[in-house]
Amino acid sequence: LPALPPPVKESAQAPQLQRAGPVDTPQLWMVWKVPGRRDGTRFQARLVADMLGDEITAALVQSNLRFSALRTQVQELEDVTLLSARLSLVNPADAAALAKQVSDHLAGMEHSAWTRRWNAEHLKQEAWRDLYRDLENIPVRDMARVLRATGKPTYIGARQQELQTGLAGLEAYVKQHLRPQDTWAMVVVPDGRGLQVPVSGADITKASAALSSPLGDSDVPVSPGLDVRRTLRGLGLEGAEHFTLSNKLKVVAQQRGGIPLVEARMLLANPPAQEVDSRSAMFHQLVQNWRAGATLEWGTDPWWLDGPVPTATSHDGFHFSDASVNFVPVLQSLRRKVEPPSERYAYRVRLDREALWKRIQQRSQTEARSDQARARIALTTRLFPGRFLGTFTEQDLESYSEEALKQWHDTWVRPERTALVLVGDLPPREELLKVLEAQLGRWTPDAGAAPRPVAGSAMPTSRSVVLVDAPGQTYAHVELALRGPAPDGARDAVVDVLLPLLEQRLSRLPASKQAVARFTAGHVVTPDAYVLHLQALTETARVTDVLDQALGELNSLEQEAPRADEVEQARWSVARAHVGNAKTSAQRARLFSDLQARGLPADHWEKYPDHLAAVTPESLRAWVG
Repeated sequence: LPALPPPVKESAQAPQLQRAGPVDTPQLWMVWKVPGRRDGTRFQARLVADMLGDEITAALVQSNLRFSALRTQVQELEDVTLLSARLSLVNPADAAALAKQVSDHLAGMEHSAWTRRWNAEHLKQEAWRDLYRDLENIPVRDMARVLRATGKPTYIGARQQELQTGLAGLEAYVKQHLRPQDTWAMVVVPDGRGLQVPVSGADITKASAALSSPLGDSDVPVSPGLDVRRTLRGLGLEGAEHFTLSNKLKVVAQQRGGIPLVEARMLLANPPAQEVDSRSAMFHQLVQNWRAGATLEWGTDPWWLDGPVPTATSHDGFHFSDASVNFVPVLQSLRRKVEPPSERYAYRVRLDREALWKRIQQRSQTEARSDQARARIALTTRLFPGRFLGTFTEQDLESYSEEALKQWHDTWVRPERTALVLVGDLPPREELLKVLEAQLGRWTPDAGAAPRPVAGSAMPTSRSVVLVDAPGQTYAHVELALRGPAPDGARDAVVDVLLPLLEQRLSRLPASKQAVARFTAGHVVTPDAYVLHLQALTETARVTDVLDQALGELNSLEQEAPRADEVEQARWSVARAHVGNAKTSAQRARLFSDLQARGLPADHWEKYPDHLAAVTPESLRAWVG
C-alpha cells in the first residue's frame, strides 16, 4: 500500500494526494485505520468491510456520480488493520465529489437503514457461516494466537465467543473508527505502465507462457513401473445418499459432523439448446435477471427482486448456493429461487421494455466489436449445428406478456430438471426426507407443461476454419476447437491426458518448425459433449504457420497413436496436477454439483484413478479421430 496522506479534516474536503501508478483507469482509494489483530476485533473489521461495499454502492448509485467498479479489502497487520475501498473512476474530476458523498454517508450512518440492519438475522447467519467455514480449515498459527489471547481451552469455543462479542459491539465499533475525519483518500492515475497488448514475438511468447495451463512439470522424469493409482486417491465423496422426492427432484446428501454448518447447492438445468429460439432466449434472460436479483439499468431506480442467495449461470444451467448453521432457512432461500416470477417482476418488465432493449443492444454492439466474441460464436455454430446463438429481437419484447413468461417458466423450471446437493450437519435420513418434502416437495408445476424429449445436436461432419479480420492489428488470436462425445468417466480421463500431450507436442517441435507462439490447451464440458480448445497468440504474419503447426499435430494424432512414453508422461502431468482437495463441506458440495451438471455418476472421483490408469495411446487417437 502506498504511503498515505494526512487524514482528511472535513468530509467536504477533496482527496489530499494524487499519484501516478500502474493502473489502467483512474482510481479513488479510501482507507480507514482500525485496531489490529491482537485486540480481538477481527470479526468487526471483516463485517464492516463487507457492509462498506454495500453502503458505498447505495450512497453513490442514488447520485449522478459514475464509477465502473468497487472493491473493498481488509489488510491485517500486527498492530493495525487497514480497511480500504477502491473505486475505478469514469471521470477523474469526480474523485472529490465521490469522496465527499461517501464521507457524508458515513457521518449519517447511525441514523441510516444500515444501522437498523446490524442486528438483522441474515447478517448474523452470514457471520456464523463464514466462521464455521474458516474452522473447517483450522489454521494452526491462528489457533495458537487465539488460545494465547483468550486462554480458552477450546479453539472453536474461543472463536465463537469472539464472534458473539464482535456482533454485539459492531455499532460502537463503526461509530468509533469509521468517522469521516478519519478517512484517508488518494487518487491514483495511470502512469502508462498498465496492461498492454504485446506486439513483439518475444512478448507474445512470454505472455502466452504466463497464461499456460497448470498441467506443468511435463519434463519431470517418470519412474518406470510406478502405478499412477498409488498416487491418486478418492476425494471422500463415497457414503452420500441419493434419493428422489415425490415431485421428482433429485437430492444428494452427505452427512458431515464436527461443524454445525450445512452447505447447499441447487442446479437448475438450462433448456436444451435445440429448443432455444429468439423468444425463448428472451424468457431465459428475464428469468436470469430475476434469479440474480439484477437491475435493468445501473443507476436508475434499482428494483432488487429477491434475497441474497448467490446465483451463477453457466452452459449447464443456473447454480444457486447457500450455507447456514440452520438447515431449514437454507431450503427456504433456495425454494424462493424456483418459484414463478412475482407479479411485480412480470409487470415491471413490461414497464421497463425500453431500458431492457437498450441494455441488450449495448451488449450486442460490444460483442460485435470483439473479434474474439465473433470468432467464438462462429466456432460454436460449427461445433453445434442448428444451435441458436443470437439474442431476442425488439419484436419479441413487444409481444411479451406475463402469461407467456409464466408458461415458459412452468415448462422449463421444473423439479425433474433440478438437483439439490446438501453437505454438512444434516438430520437423520427419515427426518431429512420429511423436511425436504415439506419445503420442496410441494413444488409441483403444471404437469401438462412438461417439455417433450429432444435429440442432441448433430456432430459436425467436417473441419472448418473461421477467420475474423481485424485490420491494423499486429497480433492475432488463434483458437482451434474439437467436439467430442457426451461425458462419461473413462472419456473424462482421456480428455485430461490429451491436454498436456498436445501442449508437450506443440512445445517440442524443432525450432525451425515452430511459429512465434505458445499453445495452451483447455476444455469445456457441456451436458452433451466435450469441447477441447487449443489457443495461441501470435504475430499476424505467422498465422498460417501456427495453423499448420496445430492442424499438423492433430492430423498426426489422428493417423498414428502417440508413443507409450508420451502418454505416460502426460498421465503423470495430470496426476501431479490433480486437485484432490475436498476436505470442506463447500468443496464437497461443489464437486457433487459439478457431477450432477455433467451427468457423471456419483462415484466418478472414486473411480477416477482407475480411469486415468486405463488411458491408452489408442484411446487418445480414437478421441481425436
